[in-house]
Amino acid sequence: MAANPFLSLFSSEEDAEAAVQAKERQNHQMNQIIARVLLVKGGSDQFVDDKLKYFLLLSDEGVLTFDNYEKILAKRLQLSNPENYLVINPRGSEHNGCGREHAIESSPVLYLSQCYDRIGSQAAAVKKAPTWKVDLLSRLKKKVVEMAGVMICSAHNICILQAKDVSESQFVHHCMDSCSKGLTSFILDIARSQTRPNLEIIFNPLLSHVYARCSNLTLMSSDYYLLIEAVMLFTQVSSLSSLLVSSSYWFPDKTVPHNGKAYQAHTLLGRLLSPTTLSPSLMQPSEHFIHNFMQSKDLTRSLQLQLEGNVAKLHILVSSLLRQGEDVKERVIEWFVSCFKANADRGKMMSRMFNAPMIHTASDGFFLNVCWVLLHLSTPFTIPSSGSAVNPKLMNVDPGYCVLGSTRDGHEGPQYDKAFLDFSQETKLTSREILVCPSEPVLPVKFVSHCFFLTHKSLILGLTQTIHLFKHIHRILATVQEMEGRGGPRERLFLSQLLGVQAHIMHPQLLELSMKFYTATAVWLIELIKKESEQIFPIPELAPVSLLTIPECLVENLSDFAVFLTQIRSRILLESSEVQYQLVTFCTVYMGYPQLIANPHLRAKLTQLLSLMIETDDTEQQGLMGSSFVDDQRALFEQHEIAIRHLFPSLLMIFIDIEHTGDSMEFEDKFQYRLPMYRILSFLWNIPCYRQSLKELSDEVDTVQISSQVPLFLRFMNMIINDATIQLDEGLQNLSVVREIQLIKESPSWEDLSNDEKKDHNERLKEAVMYARNRNILALKTVNTIEMITSGITRPFVIQPIVDQIVAMLNNSLKQLVGQKRKDFNVKDREKYNFDPKALVSSIISVYNNLGKEVEFCQAVPRDERSFSIELFDMTLNVARRLNLPYELCDGLVRMRHIVAKYQAEMDAEEKLTSDAPDEFLDPLMGTIMNDPVTLPTSGNVVDRTVIMRHLLSDQNDPFNRHPLTVEMLQPNDELRQKIIDWKHSKQ
Repeated sequence: MAANPFLSLFSSEEDAEAAVQAKERQNHQMNQIIARVLLVKGGSDQFVDDKLKYFLLLSDEGVLTFDNYEKILAKRLQLSNPENYLVINPRGSEHNGCGREHAIESSPVLYLSQCYDRIGSQAAAVKKAPTWKVDLLSRLKKKVVEMAGVMICSAHNICILQAKDVSESQFVHHCMDSCSKGLTSFILDIARSQTRPNLEIIFNPLLSHVYARCSNLTLMSSDYYLLIEAVMLFTQVSSLSSLLVSSSYWFPDKTVPHNGKAYQAHTLLGRLLSPTTLSPSLMQPSEHFIHNFMQSKDLTRSLQLQLEGNVAKLHILVSSLLRQGEDVKERVIEWFVSCFKANADRGKMMSRMFNAPMIHTASDGFFLNVCWVLLHLSTPFTIPSSGSAVNPKLMNVDPGYCVLGSTRDGHEGPQYDKAFLDFSQETKLTSREILVCPSEPVLPVKFVSHCFFLTHKSLILGLTQTIHLFKHIHRILATVQEMEGRGGPRERLFLSQLLGVQAHIMHPQLLELSMKFYTATAVWLIELIKKESEQIFPIPELAPVSLLTIPECLVENLSDFAVFLTQIRSRILLESSEVQYQLVTFCTVYMGYPQLIANPHLRAKLTQLLSLMIETDDTEQQGLMGSSFVDDQRALFEQHEIAIRHLFPSLLMIFIDIEHTGDSMEFEDKFQYRLPMYRILSFLWNIPCYRQSLKELSDEVDTVQISSQVPLFLRFMNMIINDATIQLDEGLQNLSVVREIQLIKESPSWEDLSNDEKKDHNERLKEAVMYARNRNILALKTVNTIEMITSGITRPFVIQPIVDQIVAMLNNSLKQLVGQKRKDFNVKDREKYNFDPKALVSSIISVYNNLGKEVEFCQAVPRDERSFSIELFDMTLNVARRLNLPYELCDGLVRMRHIVAKYQAEMDAEEKLTSDAPDEFLDPLMGTIMNDPVTLPTSGNVVDRTVIMRHLLSDQNDPFNRHPLTVEMLQPNDELRQKIIDWKHSKQ
């Protein structure tokens, strides 16, 4: 000790001796730790550690120390038969991870993995380990991981030389086993320690193995979670993530047809997204619903839980990848974009309309899962922030995204064409011409924009199309049941398919996330207006620039989805007051203004959406929502300041605009649009603040003369009166056809007719029944709406030209319902044709009584030469009494009869005096004496202001040459007007 040159570093020889002993103890402990990790010793130190029961003794090597453990470890890994070197310490005890099977493990990879685990156990054994122990364990771990990489690469090379399948290597199986146990730290540390070439050698076989096992996955595959956990390995280390998205399993291989189906069948992510409850085609049943129809409810819930779990795992997988750097994120986005582009045919309605087989596109179930995952990814910006309806992240969605993936003159888009969807062929919300790029995108585009538009595209290709499929199968099933009865093989086939689609598409979480996403879209579209104009109302005359590239399908799918929720009796839409509030705002803003949505049919669809959020007479829906539903809905509208001020104008504008689309609108379209409009009108009328809003609109009507622009309320009244006339006429006309054919079929001559003649009559009857039903419903709703409005608003109805128009409608309707022709409508089973003459007559009499307080109305009634006679009132009173209508109705009509009779007498006397009026005094359209002649500037014709005003309410063109004509263009002809006045005075 005295000769030790370091002795001078210590204060005394005793201190030096203590330091030496401490170092020896530390070295001894280090050797013990190494032995307990490696389960191996060298030389003659086999029983130094009494606690180690099983270990290998490499007697040819020196004593195991920190200095030579790497050499001994290398020797241990080369042993072909480790059991030959096993030593059992009779004084030792077996510890976890240190058993006999661990000591003699022959697989180098498994042995090193166990060493790695024992290092972790050593580190956890002492809460606060000394620095030397931490450093030792760290170096041991690093060495074990390094040697594992070397051994795996060596084994790979041997497999290649021996032409063995590397995807079935020991390491691959170890990875799968580790994933099943959730013990993947060793594998991840190996990945972190490797260069890219070695990384490919080590982990590509695992990818190949997982990819192959995913080829035939079903919803109930027992190894689905194991496989997705194996893929999750690649999302936890950036280098592995890069390897995954650049592998041959990320995009379809060039050896397979590059179509939409390839993304499902020939990519790793696509295979994981494939499991579903849907049947693969309309010719096959769902594998889950073949014999389990009676237990379908419990089975559906079980399958839905499995779907939800799968999607949750997939969401974690994709979101983890997106966090592994920009390069990986771009490849993930590119996968979705390329997949959607390759499956563009799914979005073509013709394919669905004619049931064309979608053999080259991915399946409905696949796309439902894609939707679901993207909806999860969208959640951070679709959920409102606390205290605010608008999530700030949502406003980072860039509307300029829509131009990035477009092509111009056959060339690629601005940048990164493969990373962006192409919306260039989609119909846009607005019709404002785009001369330059309307909203320059901010590059690089934020992920929130990618996610927003990718999710919308997935909904178009997935959820929307599967809803069409669901309805299509439902119709087929109903037809089969009607024609073939129940219990047959075809009924079982389509019932199985329907249950399969229903289990997936009606998952509550999928529907709820979709509704929240669509609601966020509505909020975003509103905020785009506010962002540019700093306010919502008044709506700007020109569409905001940010709206010019937005596809109209974003709004159309929102409306269609909400309607679907109602059709399947889902509570999702009506349970969220926040969702309802935002949708009411959106409908109020976008429904009435063509500069925001150019397509009037799409704006009319928003009335269907709005009608879903009001109280209903549907007892089934009321039962679904509970007794407080009506009160909640009234409160929603009573507290909605934007709707109180602007909903009625918006509703009236679309009511008018839907008639002026420039194309012939089918009655079925009109029928589905008008009914929700009437329903909304009725609901709002019963809320005082909205009734006052409508009265304020009616006050805009000039009671003396319309001199500039036709007021909105007047145009609405003109339209609704025309509707009542047309629908009632057509409904009664079709009822007369039904009556005619009913009499033919009841007559003895029916049997004498040929089969072709009978077929013709039956086809006419079927068509007449269909038209009668729909038109009678709409006619009654229209008349009821007029009755409702006239109960509180009368003045606009008694000015010209409206007063003559409503009088003609009322008189003509009564003449048909109570006159001699009423027997033509006496069909059997009136309810079958939605024909309620009592309700119609009652409503029409109520309108007479509502307006009968106005002198101008009473004066106009006898002016209707086409339908009116004083006997009409007498016949109406007789019918009303037979129908037991309320006394108040009949009494009001009696009083009005006396007033009208007086005005008729005065009118008859005046007509005798003016019967020889000069032709220049007569209106060329109506043949009546003009009271206020005006000249039309383009044709030069002189007409009565009342007549031309009535024409302009529905047609803004000169009736003689079809040139544009507006109210302000009318030129008063004061000279002719004075001549007519003077002539009338001369005749008195």
